[in-house]
Amino acid sequence: MEIMAPESPYEMINMYHLDGGELVLTHYCAAGNQPTMRLDTAASDADHYVFTFTGGTNLDPAVDTHIHAGEIDFEGDNSLESKWTGWSQGKPGDTSAFHLVRAGS
Repeated sequence: MEIMAPESPYEMINMYHLDGGELVLTHYCAAGNQPTMRLDTAASDADHYVFTFTGGTNLDPAVDTHIHAGEIDFEGDNSLESKWTGWSQGKPGDTSAFHLVRAGS
């Protein structure tokens, strides 16, 4: 579980888990939708994960604004940088970056 923008009006949660041996995530967005993504193993390595959109709930990807892709760069044992690309009207939009640090570090 990863909390983005904690204790703000825009707090969001990413839940990561295995599905049949593949790493997937659900992004619980402040916008009220839940896009799902799967790790693109061909584009990823041990320090850089690339996630691609596979669907979601409470959204129509052809028209609704949603997070559509993500990248995570691991920066040692206790921090990471994540970049999330939004889509709107079926086209890529802005990318937001988050620097996350493990609690207690």
